[in-house]
Parts: sequence; structure tokens; C-alpha cells
Amino acid sequence: VDNLLDKRQIVNYYNIGPNNTRVSIVTFQTSTTINFLFDAYQTKSALLAAIANIPYPSGGTRTSLGLATVITSVLPYARPVSSGFNRVMITVTDGNANYGYEPNANSQIIQSMGVNMFAIGIGMAVDISTITALASPPTFSHVFMLTTFNFINTLVSKMSSYACTSPVVVSSGVTSGSTLQDCSVKYYAPYCPQLTSFTFVLRTFAGQAQMYTSTAVTQPGKYNYQSTASGNATLQISVPPNSNSSIYVAVQGSAVGANSFTLTVSSDMFNGLTSIATSIGENAAVGVPLVGLTGYAAVQPRYAINYNFTMLSGSSDFAVNQATGVISVAKTLSFLNQNFYSLLIGVKSNISCVFGAIRVNISVTQVNQYPPTLTLPASASIRQDATVSTVVATAQASTAQVGATLSYSLGVSRTCASQYFVVRGTYAYNGDTTRANCIFFASSTGSVADYSCTWHGCYGQAVAINSTAVLCPAPDWTLLPAGAMSSPIRICVRAYSSLARNPSLNSCFSTAGQN
Repeated sequence: VDNLLDKRQIVNYYNIGPNNTRVSIVTFQTSTTINFLFDAYQTKSALLAAIANIPYPSGGTRTSLGLATVITSVLPYARPVSSGFNRVMITVTDGNANYGYEPNANSQIIQSMGVNMFAIGIGMAVDISTITALASPPTFSHVFMLTTFNFINTLVSKMSSYACTSPVVVSSGVTSGSTLQDCSVKYYAPYCPQLTSFTFVLRTFAGQAQMYTSTAVTQPGKYNYQSTASGNATLQISVPPNSNSSIYVAVQGSAVGANSFTLTVSSDMFNGLTSIATSIGENAAVGVPLVGLTGYAAVQPRYAINYNFTMLSGSSDFAVNQATGVISVAKTLSFLNQNFYSLLIGVKSNISCVFGAIRVNISVTQVNQYPPTLTLPASASIRQDATVSTVVATAQASTAQVGATLSYSLGVSRTCASQYFVVRGTYAYNGDTTRANCIFFASSTGSVADYSCTWHGCYGQAVAINSTAVLCPAPDWTLLPAGAMSSPIRICVRAYSSLARNPSLNSCFSTAGQN
């Protein structure tokens, strides 16, 4: 507190006691003094007497130094946020911070520790931006400006009322508990101004508790809320990234007697997404990226955030880039050795309330990197009276694939040598030319009657006919009917009119063809 004439007015409003409001006072100027901590005085009379003896501080206004003392030497002795008690800090100053001692950074740290900050500026010389930096949002209920100390009595009641009813500030990942009687209400506000989305988890242990959330009012309730749930429930609420709105939560006891509950606030950057899945071939080179995790951050930050990704559990076969969250291959993979990985990736940031974890499941797909080499005699003979199981020939195969198990099977293979057809003569009709290409006919039954020129098989590229040889390549076996594997394939040359002016030419050049 800097330059406080009637120091007692600010605390006189509160009910002082070991189980009620406890007070600590720090004065600051060029240096900082801790006048007393929370447990020094247990009654209001003793507290007021001690405040009356605090000397008037003079010198500079090193505001950040005073806040640093609060962070390191005062707040560790305050009741924890989990106790459900409000943590309130009131700063009174009549001057702007000295250069290099601005309050902004330390003020953010104090708010992140679950403290509701109020600020009072005294005198015309105090800049409103200085006072605003010392206060929690919203400004209308946390910032007060007075021309002199003589008017401090006019706002103590109002400010104290705000302080008592202001929401408990809960940092992300913190659980706060409390017990309320029927219809009693406790208010909460998550601290993390950089984020726009939060998850609230309510757990009720006795009686019944009702939770209300809102971005429009600081004290949501039965008749003014955006979402609500009771008992054991989870709610998610968001505000637009460019909005100045804050999120507020109320928990109300709704059963006769004691209603005990806990409220946990989470600002998981993945916004409830617990896992993602991806795959990669076993032949992927070391360094090949699989997935970048920042793209899965559903929570939109209001300000730039620097992430720090780490692998909490998983395998050294993969690595994660600390800055970008890109997961890449770190070692040679093998489908046979391990075809599935589950990595747990954690993320922190330069902002304490922005953190999270996500599981990345990776499937390794098999790739025929080392096709087996087969050794088989070119021909074999066997007597016609050979008995069943007589060995005709032995095939041997090998592969460089470590751990591979080879299996053998006997099948039928079809080959077809390329055929040349010499087409003699040309045809011309009003500028038309005769063209030709190869067509393959197959029979699904093996009967010659089933061969048909209308079957659409594999056609070779058409060429102009000029006493030239037309090359018919081997057919694409995948395009032939199922029965074609056990019946002859007929290769023909189809001659036709390129302009289709003489449909009679669009037929098989050779109805017999060559099998």
C-alpha cells in the first residue's frame, strides 16, 4: 500500500478472525516492507491498532518491487484456492510506477495465483492505465479513482462489497472445494486471459449442487445463465477470440442442509480431444514427419503463445519437436518387430495456464521392401505311374527382410507373347482412312462360340493402316473375365473407319484371329 492516510478504513468493513478475514499489509516505495502477515493479529481491534502504527512511506514508486514481495513472501502464507476462500488484494497508490518498475507482468502473475485484485488511485497525477494494470477485470468493479484520500470513506463500503462477492479466481488445473447451505451461492472465475475456452468439472459429495456459467454477467444464477448442470457434470464454455468478455461460474447449494462439492477448471489446449490416430509405412526414412500437434489445438489463444512439447511416454522410435509439436520418425521401423505405437505427448507454454496432453496412436503399415528371390528348375519330368506326393521339383526362396517367414503356394500363371499382324492395303472414302488396333477376346466357358467382337477388353492404340505391322501387346489380365485364366485368349486386329462413315468396317478384321 502506498501513501495511505487512513489505513484503517479499508479493513474496518471486514469480519476479522482466524476463520474469517485475515489481513497482511505491505508498503512499498524505493524499497518494500512487509508490515505483518496474515496470522499476526486475530481480532479487529488488534489489527486496527497495528495499522495505525504503520509509518507513511516516502520515496519512489517501485510498484513491481512491491508486487514481487507479495508473490514471494506473502501469498505463500495465504489460504489456498482449494479452500474456497476468496483471495483479495487491494493496492492504494498516489503515483505512477517508476520507469522499469511497471506492475503489468507481476500483476498477471498474482492474478494467475487466484487473487482478485482491486486498485485505488489517489490524486490527479495517477494515470488510469497504471491503476487498471493493478486490477482484475472487469474495470468497473475493480478500479477506483479519487481526487484525495478524504473521499476514501465514500467507496470503502462499495469496494468491500465487491471484494466479498467477487468470484474465487481459479487457475487452470486447480480444484476448489466448498460447502454451501440451501440456496447459498459461491462464484468462481477461471484465470487465463490468453485463452477463450474452458472446461468446468463439478463433483458433488453431499446434498445437491447446481452450476451456472455465463460470459454476460459476473454472478450467473437461476434466471441469468448460458449453461447449467447439476450433480456430477462437465460444462464447456467459450468466448470469441477477439472479445473482452470473461467467463464466470456460480455454484449454488440446492438441497436442505450442507451441500459439499468441488469445482475443477481446465484450459486444456486440445479442448477435450484426448487422442488422434495416424499411420506410416515401415520404409519411412528417419526424419519423415507424421503429424503436427499445434493444428489440433482447438483452444484459440488471444495472444501469441510459445509451446513446449515433450514425450511423456511412448517410444524412442519417434521424436517430437519441442517448439512445433511435429512428430517424426527417429529410428528405422519394422512392421514385424512392432506395428503399433501409442505416444503420450505433453505440452506447456510460456503462459502457465496453457497446457495439455494428447495421445498419438501410430500404426505401422507393412511394405514389401525385400521381395523374395525364388529359385526353381526350368523344367522337370515325372513318370506317369508316379505315386501321390512324389516330389517333382523343389522351389527355394529367400528374402533380406529380418524376421520374415516365407510360405509357398502353387498357382497357374498365364503369359501371352506379343503378336504382329501385317495389315495390307488401305481404305479411303471421302477423306476417311482405315485404322486398326488390337483387341483381345476371351471365353468365360472355353467354348469358341462365346468369343465375341462386342466384348470390351483391352484395346491397343489405334494406328493408321498402310501396309504396316500392328503390334498387339500382351493383354491386361485384370480386365479379362474370370474364366479367361483357363481358356484360350483370341487376339485379333480390329479394322474400322476413323470417321465411322462406313459402319460395316467397324468389325473384326479376322473373325478367327489367333489363339
